[in-house]
Amino acid sequence: MIECIPIKKRYVTCNMCGCEKYTILFKDELKDTAPKLDYNFTEDTSKTYQIVRCDSCNLIYTNPMPHISSMYEDIVDKVYLESKEQRKRTAEKCIQEIRRFKQHGNLLDI
Repeated sequence: MIECIPIKKRYVTCNMCGCEKYTILFKDELKDTAPKLDYNFTEDTSKTYQIVRCDSCNLIYTNPMPHISSMYEDIVDKVYLESKEQRKRTAEKCIQEIRRFKQHGNLLDI
């Protein structure tokens, strides 16, 4: 199960402005464990990693950042792999729609 795999974390600078200074808003409750994923929204499912606010631009983000890709290194999702062309067409349609409103510049994907 995913919860058993220790999560590696790395300290990051602010994604918005690059500042290294931050204020802690919420302390790390998960340590090196994966968050529990459940729709019951219990006390366990509301636990988070450390959440901080950038001292320069006020962006709120997780720091240190969990390296969640390590959880998926040994997993093969055949359905996901088989839907590559469909996902690509969907992304292209989304980009066309965005370009109707914004021809150039930056886009923040949340």
